[in-house]
Order: sequence, then C-alpha cells, then structure tokens
Amino acid sequence: MVQRGVDADGTAVAIKFMAQRSQFEREIHARRRMDPRFVVGMTATSDDDALAPRFAREAEKLGYGPFGIVMEAADR
Repeated sequence: MVQRGVDADGTAVAIKFMAQRSQFEREIHARRRMDPRFVVGMTATSDDDALAPRFAREAEKLGYGPFGIVMEAADR
C-alpha cells in the first residue's frame, strides 16, 4: 500500500507500507542498488531508530503492515 503524506518539515512524501518483513527487505535491497536518477530513492525506513516505534504503531492504527519506506513524493 502506498500513501501520500507530509514529513515533519511539511514536505510531500510517499510512504510504502508492507505487511511482511521479507518483502520489506527485498524492497530495501533492490532500491539501494538502483540508480537514483531513474528511481525514487528512500528518505527513511521503518527500521530507522528514530522512526521505528512510531511507524509500526501508526501503521497498525491505519490497518497497514508495520514495515515501510518513506520516499520523496513523485508525480505517479
């Protein structure tokens, strides 16, 4: 599930929620190998120390998986 959001600075972001850790790990691994000129990069993940506790709690409230990545918002 991908949702648009706003970060703490008011910048538009896209948040991709995932239910399974294996899917999350594949996504992280693949995005780190891709050229950021062609693929939207990550700005944070649900594993980041500052984000992890709140990410899982808020994802559960929304009915989404507890794993995720935060990316710069793109047109599509």
